[in-house]
Amino acid sequence: MGFDQKLKDLLRLQTTQPDAFTAELDEPWPGMRSDIELALGILMEYQRRGEPLRLIEDFHINEETGEVKVLMPEWQTSLIAEFRSLFDEDEAQYRFMKTYNELIGKRMTGPGLN
Repeated sequence: MGFDQKLKDLLRLQTTQPDAFTAELDEPWPGMRSDIELALGILMEYQRRGEPLRLIEDFHINEETGEVKVLMPEWQTSLIAEFRSLFDEDEAQYRFMKTYNELIGKRMTGPGLN
């Protein structure tokens, strides 16, 4: 199965079966180790430069429509840009979602999170 289909399946699960979506995100994938290493390298570079590693840079809620717009921080856009430089769009997005889940969903620690 190509990454175009993998991404479609993952996005479908996100809206139709949230538990199955989470379970699929948690599954290992080919290239997982190198994707994680790439992401950690980007995070360490931002940390070395003294830049904050926020999960969300900013957000805005339209009072009239209820539409929410979220601005991703630069380290996240750097990560997806790096994936896009290495892979086609579907594979880059798929790898970004899986990697982000691995780093943020599974490895985040802090008071009350462990």
